[in-house]
Amino acid sequence: MPIGGSDWHRPGSDARPGTPTTWIACADESVAGVLDGLAAGRTAITAGRDAPVLLRVDDELVAVDADGAMLVCPDGRRTPVRGSRVGFADHPEPHLLETDDRTVIAIAA
Repeated sequence: MPIGGSDWHRPGSDARPGTPTTWIACADESVAGVLDGLAAGRTAITAGRDAPVLLRVDDELVAVDADGAMLVCPDGRRTPVRGSRVGFADHPEPHLLETDDRTVIAIAA
């Protein structure tokens, strides 16, 4: 399960806090609920709090606010994302969202 985080020590030195951001799907926002979601591997990582996200929802991968990005499968297959909320057939392996220059902007576990 992927987990992202920043390492910020002083202004101007490192990535800003929340860059990247880890998202956890959980039943509730209690500590136990978050830890359960984390233990179950229901995580996603984005480049930042306002960046596009790739989520597992039921039986599909859903790219949100990722119009123009590329969905990258573990086998290297690349599929363009067209639209603000796009679903793709789900596969259990981690998938990426990348920009045109192949910068990773989101990961779904």
